[in-house]
Amino acid sequence: MNQYESCPECNSSISINAKRCSCGWILEKLQETHRADHRCAFFFAKRRCPLPGTVCPSRGAWYCRNHSKALDNLKQCEAILIHAEKHFDDIMKENINWRKKLFEEKKSNKGNI
Repeated sequence: MNQYESCPECNSSISINAKRCSCGWILEKLQETHRADHRCAFFFAKRRCPLPGTVCPSRGAWYCRNHSKALDNLKQCEAILIHAEKHFDDIMKENINWRKKLFEEKKSNKGNI
């Protein structure tokens, strides 16, 4: 018979021996202590996502936008981590270019209001 308890973060029902929850909660013993460095909090196989943590789906942990959408799917999260590790520079350049473009559009539309 399965026994359940409540997740300490979101109060969802999780297995009594659960080490993580789909909300992002991870058993403290599994977490490594890091000083705040604003990176995504997703860990897998002793590797951490290198992207900035920009979304907080629950109290405390910040995740990149892709991991925040996929926390309940470990295989998808692993694929996101691998992609982020391989293409980190390109992803960051794309984010910078997007912000530049947005700023330039806002600046050019200022006189059109």
